[in-house]
Amino acid sequence: MHYWQKVFDYFLEQGFPEALLRFVCINLYEASQISAIIERIKPRTMLEIGTFIGLSTGVLVQTSPPDSILVCIDPNLPVNVLSERFHYFESRGSLWFVRNMLEHFEKLQKTVVLEGCFTPMSALYRDRLLAHGGNPESVAVIGESARDFAPYDLVFVDGDHNEESVYADLSLVCHYISEDALIILHDLSGDWGIHVFGGIRKFLHEHPEFSVRIHENLGFLFRRSQHISALMKELY
Repeated sequence: MHYWQKVFDYFLEQGFPEALLRFVCINLYEASQISAIIERIKPRTMLEIGTFIGLSTGVLVQTSPPDSILVCIDPNLPVNVLSERFHYFESRGSLWFVRNMLEHFEKLQKTVVLEGCFTPMSALYRDRLLAHGGNPESVAVIGESARDFAPYDLVFVDGDHNEESVYADLSLVCHYISEDALIILHDLSGDWGIHVFGGIRKFLHEHPEFSVRIHENLGFLFRRSQHISALMKELY
């Protein structure tokens, strides 16, 4: 059984609606692509920007080498912020579920969970948090803390999909990655894709040393080093 299916089934058993998991989280095909890349590049340190309840986290941490480290960054907003449209009402913060999932799969020891936004929260998410009685000013901006675990060989970006937020995330994380690192972005198709690609395009305009490959719902951003370019040509 693929790691994605194990984590997916775990969250179903916790009572999460299947429709919510399929709408917000990575799917099996995306997880298979990411897993194949991890198995090829064997990252020593990984960064995940936007963890939510941790389905992708479970895939990353279980697929990666035993001695690798995964750093997760998430603002820990109430699950309700995204789940109410599916008539699932859960006021606890998303990271409560992440930590329990990691403990269940015995992967807590190789994961660092940081609470806060990587870069400042967009107006859209500030409004969503306010609508649920939260205080956006209480959410720390902690991108600088990620420097402590750099350099990263793989980064998975699935946070705030606002164009300016994607651009800000990429502009900061590019200083924390190794020469042959790969940045993977989620949600390049559909309505979100317009905003995500807008952020990528703005970043590439200022960083011509990077290239991007788009494959369905995933984007792959990397420097034009011989090793990672060859891998991307082989896979896509």
